[in-house]
Amino acid sequence: MKAKFILCLIVFLLAASSAFCETTINSDVDKTTLSVGEELVFKVTVISSERQVSAPKIENFEGFVILSQAESSTVTFDQGGGKSMLVYVYVLTPVHEGTLKIKPVTITVKNKTYATEALSITVNPEIKNSKKPPVENNPDTLGPQTEEDDSDSSLPQYNL
Repeated sequence: MKAKFILCLIVFLLAASSAFCETTINSDVDKTTLSVGEELVFKVTVISSERQVSAPKIENFEGFVILSQAESSTVTFDQGGGKSMLVYVYVLTPVHEGTLKIKPVTITVKNKTYATEALSITVNPEIKNSKKPPVENNPDTLGPQTEEDDSDSSLPQYNL
């Protein structure tokens, strides 16, 4: 009798937990200190058991220029039901030095609002002469140019 009660309780708790909407929202950056002109990656991740989740509300990025943006979505199913994960990525660059704030991002699911924390970014003055050399002389590329094969001297040659 006791075992049957415990089994019923476990089944009830599993059923009840899948009935509630589980939603989380998180934001992060790849760095909190950079210089004017450098790139910052800002990412917002929304995970929800709800079938329909609208895009998050993102305020203006004051003090930043958006260089690019992308979004992706993934849906997974398990015994408890389905979950969707939405990821929004923004590549930003600051336009002036100082302490810049990225405001909280919000999302509303079933009349409940979820929000991230505000992020503080320290922007230093632009670093002069910090640009990498051209690709053919850049040690971060595949390898140095070789001059052994002159079959087509107009194309760069790389050692792999």
